[in-house]
Amino acid sequence: MPTGISDALLTELQIGRTVAPVLELSDGDTTLKFADEAVVSRSRGQYQKRIIAGGWGNIVRSANSRNNTLQSAETSVALFDHDHVLGKWFAGPRGGTFVDLDANILLVSDHVDADDHYEIFDGVVSDYRGPGDLLYRLTLSPKNEQVLRNENILPEITAPDFPNAPTAVLGLPAQAVYGKYNSQGVFDAAGMIPTICVDSGNSWFLVAFGRLMKATLKVWKNGNDDTNNWVIEWKTQNGRHYTIVRDITSTANSADTVQVDLWGYESNGDGSSGTIISEGSDQIVHFLANFVFGNYPNGSTSLYGWLSSAGKPINISYFAETGTFLSERDHEASRVIHSEVKGIKTLEEWCKSFNLTPFWSWDWKIGVRPNDHTKLDLGGTVHVRQEHALGPLTWKPQIRGQKNMINVNFLLNEAAGEFAENHRLCDSRRSPLLKETKSFEWGRSELH
Repeated sequence: MPTGISDALLTELQIGRTVAPVLELSDGDTTLKFADEAVVSRSRGQYQKRIIAGGWGNIVRSANSRNNTLQSAETSVALFDHDHVLGKWFAGPRGGTFVDLDANILLVSDHVDADDHYEIFDGVVSDYRGPGDLLYRLTLSPKNEQVLRNENILPEITAPDFPNAPTAVLGLPAQAVYGKYNSQGVFDAAGMIPTICVDSGNSWFLVAFGRLMKATLKVWKNGNDDTNNWVIEWKTQNGRHYTIVRDITSTANSADTVQVDLWGYESNGDGSSGTIISEGSDQIVHFLANFVFGNYPNGSTSLYGWLSSAGKPINISYFAETGTFLSERDHEASRVIHSEVKGIKTLEEWCKSFNLTPFWSWDWKIGVRPNDHTKLDLGGTVHVRQEHALGPLTWKPQIRGQKNMINVNFLLNEAAGEFAENHRLCDSRRSPLLKETKSFEWGRSELH
């Protein structure tokens, strides 16, 4: 059965009682309740028969295990508006609010408490259209998918924060800096983190938004080691926290190129009391919590403290497992991020660095898993094992001889907690085309 289903609802299914799929749409004040048959739930109320026969779309939640991208997750439902309830909503003063309505698909039973009903889908209405008279089809997407497609929430350099900033830098993003940087022995060893001059008169060069650790500072000015003339300082400008480097000789200005090596964000946010955030999956969680799903630039209730990942669409257990996987292999990450990049792009770039697959987990939160695939016995018997299978895979190896295409399909067996693999061989060298199918011995993969 699906992950997260309650024992109470599972018992209802096992003894054959009616368990019905229902749709709830809500704007916070009004909740519309629909089903494909009239459903009455003592704990949730009555659901109108408004979903047409065959109106439930497939819930697509796949993961591409080969290109490190977050696949779009969505479904659809077709409604018959026989009494014009939806039409009046669309045409009325709240018509523009229908998109972004909360949308939940549930499995409910009259004999099970509301808390034990199973949430199949948790999202919003992302689109709707009327394909026919009195017929509407709604497209539903995860609640936070659109957030991921917005730019990262990093503040821009402004005149109120930096009154002496050159005009050319106003509007540029403050940077987010993760990991440890040391360019010694790398190319020309001229520093790995760029800076932005935000005050020529006082020789302030912005390194990052937020407080970075002050350890191991090295500074290069115009390609030359100038560390002894620089100090790292924290500045709070209009309630926002920044890390800068300052030339104590006050000779550096906007015409100079200043690059630094130092350590990035630490775990507590004050720049001193925490440990460096150096593991890749920890960095992704931190960034999503503070600069994508959360707005750390607007401030924190604990002064410098970072925002918590709790309550945000981040499946911490998957990230923790991936963190263990990376730590066991001594992976560390370093990254400088600019706000022009969209949240989803930042996530995918991080995943590409460590060969991870981002996906929507069973509870409609973001998770990541390592791409750890092993091909076995590529000879007389073909067997492919996908240890961290997340979706279907088509594999087309170049094999000499008659058999030149092998399709590998992974079939989900949730009841057994396994993935099964089926191999289909197609012979396209004969004329006319003759397809030959053969099922090999089932392979098994762990289900997450």
